[in-house]
Amino acid sequence: MKVATPFTPCRIATVLLVVSVSMILIFQSELTATLQAIRHGTCSRVESPRDPYFHPRTFPDVTPLEDLGIEGDQAWDKLTTRKGGFLWLQYNETFDIPWGISMFHGLHCLQMLRGELQSQMGLSNGEHHHHKREIATKSDGHGDGADIVHIGHCLAYIAEMLQCVGDSTIERPWIKTNKISGYITGHGIDGAGVQHQCRDVSHLWAIAEDTEQSAARMWDHKPGDTVESVFGDL
Repeated sequence: MKVATPFTPCRIATVLLVVSVSMILIFQSELTATLQAIRHGTCSRVESPRDPYFHPRTFPDVTPLEDLGIEGDQAWDKLTTRKGGFLWLQYNETFDIPWGISMFHGLHCLQMLRGELQSQMGLSNGEHHHHKREIATKSDGHGDGADIVHIGHCLAYIAEMLQCVGDSTIERPWIKTNKISGYITGHGIDGAGVQHQCRDVSHLWAIAEDTEQSAARMWDHKPGDTVESVFGDL
């Protein structure tokens, strides 16, 4: 049996960095809209203001997604549907099989990494995130927890998603100056207060929730198929 590589402080720091950066870059809502706003849009690349799928959104300074405790668990739960955001299809007359929707797949990866971070930091047993995906991935071979292969897959998948989305928003840095001399004493980029063009993903939620209730029929799948190309705008 293959022995999993133990977590080291370096690996823990890497996971923490990836989760922190990813939470800034992906799927955040306005603080004033609180948790309900999270399910209505995700950050994407800049498009024409006339594109009906996109709308402006300013990233908040603080979001419940940053919390690694119970409040954060509740916020992360609201990012996906009851069964994890799958597209359920009729495999045959007696069996339905889940297909993935890329946005929810990426969110699952972040949830998994967050759970591992919680576990390594002693904040929880790291199992909170598993219940939704286990509904559809009972035979995925990952067992009760995430192994090093699953972690590597999710890091790579998030990197691919960020490059695919290609958000080209220019983020102004924060600058700290000396009040007397006026010299710059510090600066950085955290993405807070920056307006992005974000995608309305309510139709992704709609199709996932609809097929959780009644699986959709299989279609002649082609490479590059999307929810919109197959099911329309809903």
